[in-house]
Amino acid sequence: DMKLKHCPKYSFSVIILLLALNVVLLSACGSTVPPKQPQKIITFDSVVNEILSTPEEKINLRKYVVLLSKATDPYVNMDIELRRFENMAGALQPRIKGLTELKDIVKVINTYLFEEMHFRGPPIENMKQIEFDHKFIPTVLGTKQGDCVSLGLIYLCLAEYLGIPVYGVNVPHHFFLRCDDGKTQINIDPINKGENLT
Repeated sequence: DMKLKHCPKYSFSVIILLLALNVVLLSACGSTVPPKQPQKIITFDSVVNEILSTPEEKINLRKYVVLLSKATDPYVNMDIELRRFENMAGALQPRIKGLTELKDIVKVINTYLFEEMHFRGPPIENMKQIEFDHKFIPTVLGTKQGDCVSLGLIYLCLAEYLGIPVYGVNVPHHFFLRCDDGKTQINIDPINKGENLT
């Protein structure tokens, strides 16, 4: 028993900064940017400062997730990446319309993301050495393969868009999600097809 009911809740800004730290560390380990002329340079400092100066309730998670990706690779196309989130949310909206039970909503989202879209964790042989591509959100959206943080952030972005009460929880060596409407609480493991952790 991981005693997950007592794990701390993490705000969107903390989650985004966690992603920023992961990407910065990985970038420092040898990731390179293609030798093209970027449209506009966005720095980590400018994005982080904007996040910290934005009231929590006004933070658009998917916007900042993509902005941080663009700060890592200036050739990231903001419109394309944001449209990916919008398309996925658009596919989910009619499926969850009318559902009132949280477990039913989570089941629909899990089925869509992990069975239809085939989002998944890294291969077992790579679990101890997670590659940059498993953390870089635009790549994860394309390959459908990420780690617990990147897959968790994609899930959080969709939940925010759809108005589903989901937040991130960090425990030693893992990051998972918790869906909680005040009556029902469901823990979601993003690298195990949304398995409900207990």
